[in-house]
Amino acid sequence: RALPQRGACGTRPLVLAEGLRAEASTTTASASPVRATVRALGKRYGRHVALDGVNFELAAGEVVGVVGPNAAGKSTLLACLAGTARHAGTATAHGRVAFLPQRAQLPGPSTVGEVLSLFSALRPEGADVAELPADFLPAADRRVSQLSGGQRQRVALAAVLGGAPDLILLDEPTANLDPPSRETFFAAVEAHRANGAAVLIASPVAVDVLTGVDRVLVLEAGRLVEDRAAPEYLASLEMTIWVRLIPGRSAETLGALPGVRRTAKRGQWIEVDTIEASS
Repeated sequence: RALPQRGACGTRPLVLAEGLRAEASTTTASASPVRATVRALGKRYGRHVALDGVNFELAAGEVVGVVGPNAAGKSTLLACLAGTARHAGTATAHGRVAFLPQRAQLPGPSTVGEVLSLFSALRPEGADVAELPADFLPAADRRVSQLSGGQRQRVALAAVLGGAPDLILLDEPTANLDPPSRETFFAAVEAHRANGAAVLIASPVAVDVLTGVDRVLVLEAGRLVEDRAAPEYLASLEMTIWVRLIPGRSAETLGALPGVRRTAKRGQWIEVDTIEASS
């Protein structure tokens, strides 16, 4: 089910989907089981510091987003928790782990049905927590090599979100997904949350992870610079939106709205800069 990999903290499984059970779950003071513990986590690639002293915990039933610019350390953080990257400090997963890396590799000659059967065989017996609708996946007899990027992503998500993992690590899971597929994906995340799993979602685009997220971790140059409740983080974002007014309406009404910093007319459209994304 997994290949052992020697890291700074001992042997950890190389997990590509739900597989081996890691350390037994601990419990916080609020009686919520802890699904992941990160303490003084560090990772270097030569002289490049990918992670520097990162600390946080994930509790059961918690969905957390990890955001930051490219090379901030998001993918490395998830890889350390999944056990696929050597590191300093502690990155401990408590329970069964499901991991979707940023560039998931599926066997091209295999069919969709064969891929899903393989991952199902690697999981402990039991019902799937999230039931994905039939139209989410391509036909079972389609070969992976024949699929588009979005179709491959949906197959990879179905493989990872099957079963009942305790910790789900998703690196840019909404890449290449159309709006209906995104909605199905987040519904599956909610089902796992209700079952007691902790979910960690990484994305370079903040709005990609704000649907149903409880907390947001912000990484910059390998450091955890913010750990905030999602509504607080959302309110701190500055955003620019474009609005096309109904005939007879004035742009001045937009400028009077709470959180609007500036408006500018651009042909038939109005450019609106907001102080708070929630506005």
